[in-house]
Formats: sequence, structure tokens, C-alpha cells
Amino acid sequence: MQNKNGVILEMPSVIDYDYEVVCGAPQTQFPNKFSIDRKYAGKVKNQGNVGSCVAMVISSIAEVLYRKTKENEGFTEETDLYKDFSEGWVYGALRNDDSTAEGMIVSNALEYWRLLGSLPSIYFDMLYEMPDIKKVVKSREDLYKIAKEFPIGGYVALNYADKERRDNTIKDALTKYGYGLLAVSNNYFGEGHCIMLTGWDDENDKYEFKNSWGENYRDKGFGYIPKDKVNSVYLILMDKPGLKFTDVSEDKWYFKPIRSAVLAGIVKGVNETSFEPDRPVTRAEFTQGLLNVYKKIDEQNNAMYKSLIEYIDRKVDKKPV
Repeated sequence: MQNKNGVILEMPSVIDYDYEVVCGAPQTQFPNKFSIDRKYAGKVKNQGNVGSCVAMVISSIAEVLYRKTKENEGFTEETDLYKDFSEGWVYGALRNDDSTAEGMIVSNALEYWRLLGSLPSIYFDMLYEMPDIKKVVKSREDLYKIAKEFPIGGYVALNYADKERRDNTIKDALTKYGYGLLAVSNNYFGEGHCIMLTGWDDENDKYEFKNSWGENYRDKGFGYIPKDKVNSVYLILMDKPGLKFTDVSEDKWYFKPIRSAVLAGIVKGVNETSFEPDRPVTRAEFTQGLLNVYKKIDEQNNAMYKSLIEYIDRKVDKKPV
């Protein structure tokens, strides 16, 4: 049976929350080779001929996040009913109402994941291709109520143009948080494909990853991918990223735009605890903000843009990808 991919390609957004802003500056010294404990990579899944690779990674990370929150409560795998999360529910639910395309847009799926939550497989264990899976999921309003009990706090992007900076943040996230990162490769697997990064091998300039093509794929479902074939990377967070400003309360109309701009690394406060939202903006501050946006566009979109153009050119010329 032919395995499918399933990423609908996009350019990362300049207002994605920034890893360094939310999680702190990364370390710069790491071992030459590292792998996370595979129990924090979730189950090795098999999407078969369904374009559900994004759903596979999301459901795996949901399993891991739930495991990490429950470990301190003394649960065991044998007694845990929620150790397996539904990729079918993700594939059918975490998308726009008018979406009927096979595959998923990663940023769209992540945002819906934050809003709607995850669903243990004991409540829904079916997986079909679109649009059938969506019709089944949409007919089950009860599932949405259950899924809200298993939310995420948000996600941050590690999409820097500088290769060393990007590599350091990926390594920092893997060692600091101890679970896999959601990543997209535009063409290594033929078309856009979502995988979970689980480690690295500097000697061979590769990242270790977990695929969703079953345990017969390479090393029991795991493999290595050249670092330059990974096009975008996201860390999923259990806790909601917040602001430290004491003068920006959630009931104000400007709270959300300030939070988005600050956590994306576009603007800063006047100090760590104050933003002074009503103070006039100087010409210098306005110019700095514009420059920060320009840098973000260059950092997060330039490499992806080039890759998208190359991918489209190959498709138009009907060359193999």
C-alpha cells in the first residue's frame, strides 16, 4: 500500500509566537548526537493512503503532553485510558468549516488544536479520507465537549533564516522539553510531509525524526533527514504563553494585539513589567517596529518562499519531486 503525505504547503506567519521570546535564549553547547526518550515521541502510527500526516503528529504530541502531565499523578500505561489520541478526530475537526481538501494546513490545524483540544481514541478511533471523515466528525457534537478537556496552551515557531540560530533553538527545545517537535519538509518525501523531530546527529548533519508510515519504516518508524530538508518547525506548549506586563490587562481591547506583537518578537515593552500602552509612539520606535517586521519576513518566509517556488516549478514541469 502506498503511503501518502498530506501537508498543504504555506509560508510561516510573521506573527507566529517566537521561540526565543517565549522560551528564552537557547543554549549554544550541545552533544554531537542526541535522541529523546522514545516514550515521549508517542505511538508510531500508520496513515496508510490517507493524507493525514499532520493529524498523526498532532495526535502523537497530544499523547506525549498528556503523559507528561499525568506522570506526577502516578499513572501507568496499563491503567491509563487516554494513552492513545485520535488522529481521525484531528483530521476531521481541526480545519475550517469550508475545507474539504485532502491534507491539512499546519498553522490552521495548530490554531484549531489550541481552540478545540484533542480527543482520546477511546471516544473516536476511525480514520477516513476527506471529506468523509469530516462529515462523520461534524455529526458528533459530543466529541467537541470531550476534546475541550484536553487542550494545549499554544505553540511557538523555530523558523529562523540563520542556520546556526535555528539549529540551536531546535536542539534547545528537544533537550529542555524532552519531547518531539512538529516539523514540515516540503520535498524530501516527494511532497509536503509532516514529521516529528526527535533528535539530531551533527556528524552526518541530520535530524532524527519519527514518521507516520508504520513500524516497518526504517528503524521501527524512526529515521534521519538532512537538516536542510526541514523547512518549518514548531514546539507545542501545554501552558499558554503570557505577558509579564502589569499594565496590560486581559479585559482591554488592546490586550490581544499587544500579546501577539510582543510574543512574535515585533515590539517590546519599556521594561520587563511595563508596556505603557497609552504612551505616544516615537518616530524611532515606529521605525524599529517596521524593521522588526521586515526581519521577521526575511527570517520566517524567505527560505520557505524559495522552497515553495522550487516545488511549484517541478510540478509545472512535471519533474519528479
